[in-house]
Amino acid sequence: MDIGSLLNRAWQRFTSDIGMCIGVFLLGIILFAVSAITLYIVGIPIMAGMLKSFRSVARGGKADINDLFSEIGNIGYWIKLWGVMIVIGIVCAILARLTLLGLMADIAIEIVLGYLLYFVFPLMIDRRMDAIEAIKTSIDASKNNVGTLLGPILVAVLVGAAGSIVLGIGGLVTMPLSYIMVWMIYDQFYGLAAAPVSSMPTVQPGDPAVVPPPPSSESSL
Repeated sequence: MDIGSLLNRAWQRFTSDIGMCIGVFLLGIILFAVSAITLYIVGIPIMAGMLKSFRSVARGGKADINDLFSEIGNIGYWIKLWGVMIVIGIVCAILARLTLLGLMADIAIEIVLGYLLYFVFPLMIDRRMDAIEAIKTSIDASKNNVGTLLGPILVAVLVGAAGSIVLGIGGLVTMPLSYIMVWMIYDQFYGLAAAPVSSMPTVQPGDPAVVPPPPSSESSL
């Protein structure tokens, strides 16, 4: 995957719907913060809804605030992911303490997990995979395609993190851009890069998850 092209396409998609992109992101972050009163149980489907909205942008459509609330009705589907994330967090905290490296170990573990689990939300949103299946699929894809995926994913993460500059205000631009890149990387990896929103299949929780095989090593990403 050409990183320059990825950045350029993501920027074009973002600027074509900049007002709604920023609005959806800002409202999504506020709602996620408020969901702390539910231990973020409601926050997980809110984040999924926000990512769903940026999927539309990445595929040539428009961001829709209604998407933010579209997964709340499927909260049972997302609770399993919430539980798995809690367990992973506890295990990682224990491992970090055992290494005696403290913050350095925490950062290293977060970087590795962020890379390995990069496709979990897209797979659950787009393919309606079960949380465990999505985690396994994401890990397999990431570890077996390091040469293909590491560079684009690292750039997308750094773009999002760049928003911490200027008191975090830059995140109103960099985070939506990063989320758009999530879908472009996902789509290109699974062969959906050229598919417009209207042509994508509608999949509901419980439907069979059918994921096209990753491209061969000879494919140009």
